[in-house]
Amino acid sequence: MAFYGQNACSAWVRMDGTGTVTIDRDYNVSSVTDNGTGDYTINFSSSLANNTYSVGGFAHRNGSTSGRVICHIDLINTQSTSSYRFNVSGTTNAQVVGLSNVDTDRIYLQFFNG
Repeated sequence: MAFYGQNACSAWVRMDGTGTVTIDRDYNVSSVTDNGTGDYTINFSSSLANNTYSVGGFAHRNGSTSGRVICHIDLINTQSTSSYRFNVSGTTNAQVVGLSNVDTDRIYLQFFNG
């Protein structure tokens, strides 16, 4: 079944955010820019219709044997029709304090522009 119009995903990406950042799989994503630890920009192959799109995302923890690692999309820096800049943050302590930017090995993002 194919979806068109506002029911279709405008872009999506599965990426590795560690070391040299790489795109594992994608649709309508031309590249990912590594702006520093846990700070990335997704660049779209074709611009989205407007900058009021909806974004869904998730980041895996890299595996810690002590405390917790919480990884999530923490801060949207820039949302434009041609790119999306965001941060991933985490902590390794059980109290879930002291969040800081972290590189994670699996980040998933989906963009819907209805």
